[in-house]
Amino acid sequence: MILNVNKKADLWIVAQKNIQRIEDLRGKMIGVGGNWGTQFYQVLEALRPSGVDKDVQLVSTGDVANGFLSLQQGSMPAVALTPPYSILAKRQGYRDLLHTGDVIGVSPTTALVTTKDKLEREPQKIRRAIRAVMRAVEFAKTRRAEMIQFIIRQYKMEREVADSVYDALMDTLNPTLWLTEQEVQIELNRIAEQSKVKLSAKPADVADFSFVRQMLNEITR
Repeated sequence: MILNVNKKADLWIVAQKNIQRIEDLRGKMIGVGGNWGTQFYQVLEALRPSGVDKDVQLVSTGDVANGFLSLQQGSMPAVALTPPYSILAKRQGYRDLLHTGDVIGVSPTTALVTTKDKLEREPQKIRRAIRAVMRAVEFAKTRRAEMIQFIIRQYKMEREVADSVYDALMDTLNPTLWLTEQEVQIELNRIAEQSKVKLSAKPADVADFSFVRQMLNEITR
């Protein structure tokens, strides 16, 4: 990993209107986008502090679009949704029970990755790739009106929904575009726990943010 775009979980657990609290999910199904993937584990980790994680059944809906549909059809008591579906569900009166990003401290879901060999052989190409992502992120952060218009056109949304989608996405952005060793270690520990495999890898083995830090320093001089 050479650059991290999102380090905050972006799932919302949304439930039927008659479900009031997270604790009310005990013994019920929660729809997630896939079996044993990122969303599956994010939901379990977010439910752990309430003690509900051991008393729910996570069921794959295939993707979040199907999860939203299953919520509307009443076939799922609760589902885990990303924007825009989480926002559309709340606008339709479904119960917003939990934002996983408020519970899970670090969850680096989107990043730029490459090989160690390419880092050594093609540093200028790596710098160009990082610069392109940095420019895209900066555009998204500073050109709100244009981004909202893009969301409206691309996804055929109402202006009010697009506003909320933009805000939700900006909330997950990593402001530094890099992670500390401690944050990388948290993710390594999470992977080891989920896979039940003892990992020997250290943060330095899987992440090198020297390029992005150097380029950020050049910009701020």
